[in-house]
Amino acid sequence: MFWDEVGTLLGMLLAVAAVLLLTYFFTRYFAGRGTNGGLFSRRGGKNTGNIQLLERVSLGREQSLVVVQVGGQYLLLGVSPAGITLLKELSGEEAEQWQKKPPAPPDPQGMPMRFQDALKEVLKQRKK
Repeated sequence: MFWDEVGTLLGMLLAVAAVLLLTYFFTRYFAGRGTNGGLFSRRGGKNTGNIQLLERVSLGREQSLVVVQVGGQYLLLGVSPAGITLLKELSGEEAEQWQKKPPAPPDPQGMPMRFQDALKEVLKQRKK
């Protein structure tokens, strides 16, 4: 009787672990990590290079300014929960700074620490 209950408990734990693993693999490999990736994305996961996000600056919790290149045009867009607004089509002179060099990666000093790094730091402090 005791072993029946243990077997039932182990079976339930295995079922929960299987569901968690399936969820992880589904979200990682089928849904993709971004708007251009994954099986269910609109573009089939292939970046054709016709539209490129050149720079994004956060203005608030859900608002940002974005510079995108669409073909040969450079556009300054405002992004908010209400939608996306074309603020300005940049001239050739204004777009020169994005034409000369690829966008620089974000400064690690200004970025918040990743959860994984923060956890490692806390664990190091606890060991001391």
